[in-house]
Amino acid sequence: MAAPRIFTRQEIVTMLRNSSQAVERGILALYERQLEDERSARTARARNRSGFSLATAPHGTMLAQELLAGRHLSGPALKRALEITEFHAGQLARIATEMDANRVKAREDERKEMHRRLYNDLVRDVERAMGRQIDRTRFNEVVRRRAQANGDTSPEGMIGAGQEVLEDLLEGKPIR
Repeated sequence: MAAPRIFTRQEIVTMLRNSSQAVERGILALYERQLEDERSARTARARNRSGFSLATAPHGTMLAQELLAGRHLSGPALKRALEITEFHAGQLARIATEMDANRVKAREDERKEMHRRLYNDLVRDVERAMGRQIDRTRFNEVVRRRAQANGDTSPEGMIGAGQEVLEDLLEGKPIR
C-alpha cells in the first residue's frame, strides 16, 4: 500500500503562490471547516483551529460565497484570498495530508474489494469444475501453499495460484 503524502506548510505556500486555483480551493477548504453558525455570522467563534480565524472569517466567508456562486477570484479579491490562505497554510497542509490519506485508503479498499470478488469468482469456477461445493478452508490452504511455492503470497499471487489450481483441476490433476 502506498503511503499517504505528508504536505508541509512551505509546499502549500508555494502551491498557493503559483496557482489561483489552489488559492480558491484553499478558501473553500477553510470555509467547509467553519461551523454553520460561523458561516452565517461571517465570524469564528470556536477556538477549534479549524476553518477561518476571527481575523480572516469575514473576508474568507465572503470570498468562499463568491466561489460557491460560480465566480472566480481576481484582482484585489484574489490577493486577499492569497493572504488568507497563506495565513492558514499550516492548516491547509493538514487538510491536504488528510485528503491524501483518505484517497490512499479508498484506493486500498477498492483494491481489497476487487481481490475479494476475483477470489470468490475463482472459488465458484473451481466448484463448477468439480461439480460440487468445496471446503473453502482446505482450498485456501492449497492456494496459500501454491502461492508460497511460487514465491508470491500477495493478493495477486494468491489469485494466480488459485488459477493454477483451477487449471490443474480442468486438466484432471488432483488438488494438492
